Amino acid sequence: MKNVQTGLACLLLGLGVGMIYGREEKAEGPVFVTEGEVFDGQVTMLDKFVEACLAQDATACADLYTEDTVYMVQNQPALEGYDEVLNSYQALFSENRSAEIEMAEPVQQVLSMGDFAVVRGSGYNITMTDGVSEKESYKWLILSQRQTDGSWKMLWDIYNYDDDYTR
Repeated sequence: MKNVQTGLACLLLGLGVGMIYGREEKAEGPVFVTEGEVFDGQVTMLDKFVEACLAQDATACADLYTEDTVYMVQNQPALEGYDEVLNSYQALFSENRSAEIEMAEPVQQVLSMGDFAVVRGSGYNITMTDGVSEKESYKWLILSQRQTDGSWKMLWDIYNYDDDYTR
């Protein structure tokens, strides 16, 4: 009987120790973050994007995308790969513009998944041409990927402009 009690005590002690020290958090599950390295990396990536757009620097914009990126804009075919994204920004910035532009893309939500993150936000452009101001607002969703140097780049970028649904 004493051996059964000793064995049972050892089993319970082993289970207790295993439950306490075996509770390792699994990093593979997605978790929403509002601070820290992953969140800050997304904010930095978007800040660089806005800065590059305002400077009309096509290469700086495209350099924030991965080589195998997919870029989806409403009413246009999806662009696949870095070169197509670069060509698209070059075409956009080659248009003759005499307007002042203001732009913002604040991050609203970040879902961290290890070396990937889903980032959601909205943005706006305000264009001032000949004293007339025009504001366009939009929403976006990005799947970003951590690079070997620790920076983040866009793997998928999806956005569309808000529409006036009161018509």
